[in-house]
Amino acid sequence: MDGDHHQFPAEKRLKPADAGDLEVLPDEILTLVLSSLTTKQAVQSVAPINKKFGRLSSSAPSVHFDVKEFLPPPETLENLRQSGGSISEYEKNFSAFVNCVFRKRKDGDIDQFKLLWDEEDGNPTPATGWLCKVAHHNPKSLYLYVSSLDSPWAVPDPVFTIASLQKLVLYLATDVEFSPTAVNFPCLKTLNLGSVTIGNGVMELILLGSPVVEEMVLEDCNLKFSLISSSTLKTLEIDEGEISAKTLTISIPSLEYLKVRSCEVERLKFENLDSLVRAEILVDGLADESKSVDLTGLSSVTALKLELSGDAWDIENALAEETTQFPVFHNLQTLIVGEGCMTDKLDRVASFLQHAPNLKKLVLLHLEPSEDSKIEISLVLGDDLDVVDTTEQEKDESAIKVVEDIKALFRTIRGGPSRLAFEPQASSSSGCADF
Repeated sequence: MDGDHHQFPAEKRLKPADAGDLEVLPDEILTLVLSSLTTKQAVQSVAPINKKFGRLSSSAPSVHFDVKEFLPPPETLENLRQSGGSISEYEKNFSAFVNCVFRKRKDGDIDQFKLLWDEEDGNPTPATGWLCKVAHHNPKSLYLYVSSLDSPWAVPDPVFTIASLQKLVLYLATDVEFSPTAVNFPCLKTLNLGSVTIGNGVMELILLGSPVVEEMVLEDCNLKFSLISSSTLKTLEIDEGEISAKTLTISIPSLEYLKVRSCEVERLKFENLDSLVRAEILVDGLADESKSVDLTGLSSVTALKLELSGDAWDIENALAEETTQFPVFHNLQTLIVGEGCMTDKLDRVASFLQHAPNLKKLVLLHLEPSEDSKIEISLVLGDDLDVVDTTEQEKDESAIKVVEDIKALFRTIRGGPSRLAFEPQASSSSGCADF
């Protein structure tokens, strides 16, 4: 993180329909139209010429504010900043608009509240009061995207005790550590946190206060804890970011899908993952011989994608615990392995073939000699060790050599000749239908 500006998800917006067309629509349809517009679009573009629409907008179940709608065009904004100017006047107009909407809003629940204030030189202080007001309207979904590197800002505590919340999405590119004093989310199912620092003990507080949460995404976060433990999570994604603890242990008996990608971590350990079906482990920077990934806790998976970057020797060290006693993957049917897991002798691939008796599909993500693109070699294992793939890409010499090595591997491990037919497929992404 270190002050990097987070790229917030792009917003898809619909243009307001013609007011005459809206007049004949029932309230239920108009409410759906409102949910596709930002609050500014609804209030300033349609409501003034359609009284029915205006009446509904004052009690709309979806409220969406975006500071960018009040800023000048990008080129003008860039010139303003380069000349040392400030966006404070534009922010004042934005704040005045939001305050006016809250004053005119009728009593009633807000199903969805979304606030985007992601300007690095912005000052989102007024958002504190707005969120405290929203907390009293029993929202079911809350989306908050705030960048305030120049003006440190924290989410107010009332947000973390909204009992009605079912989905919470917080992307906070700030220098303030994420540390709620109390958490009470009895209905929360989905939690997404982005660009935040989560201190020791905070993750435990969050999970204890979210007794039915099923999905959690941690994106580009600084994690200062050593354990993620839950009895309800079904999906966990840790995408980029930094893990400060020497060892991060993931112990979630209910987990069905796990993804850990591009994290700076010294050691990953997995425990009590008996329900796990799919796992993607993509870890960078294994040059330090003290770093390791424990595969034993993943032995129940049906589909596994494993990409570890580093030199071959470093990869062997990273998987050292499995060198003498490799776990048996009884359920494994699909295995995707990246370049870092394939030494010249394909030792790691061989270990999987020996310890995955039900493996049906093997995908090798192999770099071309130029390392400009990645070749995806998809091998479908039949009862007689046939390997069949129907793609029609031109064979790459380096890919052919890898397959020849796999043939030899089959002969060594299973005995007898191996019949393999394959077509390597060029792949810019390393995706696979099983993931």
